[in-house]
Amino acid sequence: MARSQAFIDSIIKAITNDLAGPQSRIHTLFANNIIGGWEGWLQVEAAAQIIADGNAATFAREAMYLAPGGGVMGAQKCDLMMLPARGIQIFIELKTQRYATYAKHVQDFIDDIDKIVGLGPDWNRTFPAIAMVCMQANQARFQQIYADINRKECDIWARRNDGSFGTGKLSAAVNMTWNNQFAIVAWANS
Repeated sequence: MARSQAFIDSIIKAITNDLAGPQSRIHTLFANNIIGGWEGWLQVEAAAQIIADGNAATFAREAMYLAPGGGVMGAQKCDLMMLPARGIQIFIELKTQRYATYAKHVQDFIDDIDKIVGLGPDWNRTFPAIAMVCMQANQARFQQIYADINRKECDIWARRNDGSFGTGKLSAAVNMTWNNQFAIVAWANS
């Protein structure tokens, strides 16, 4: 997860800034069940933030997965491809909660993990990749997602009452009390 931490930090900064504002785009898009949610908005905000922070040379949306020896991996695309200021491309799958229901965005997150794993061991040794979902979370949702992903370890960032984000492991979050906090759950292949 260390190679993708700058991107996660930019997501947290974009979310924190928006939720602190009087006219939160997240609340508006989430409350109105906009199809596509606020994923596109978050992609643009995160890209702008990480570039402004000097942590990325470039971003591409809907980028083709590269093959380890050159070329592309079939027709599969990722939500974002980030070329850090130093290092190798990072492939990012990003999902956001579209509706108050749990099932669809979490299933999309699980499908993204399966897609990355399905690229094969050579690909996963060569390229860092991250799948993440941004959602409202409580203890029951953390327990459900942990069961649904077959207890794969994920990192979480949950918004505290003061607006800051605390971090931890999903396996620990299932045993904690949560009051519908905004959270990010992320899985990385390295």
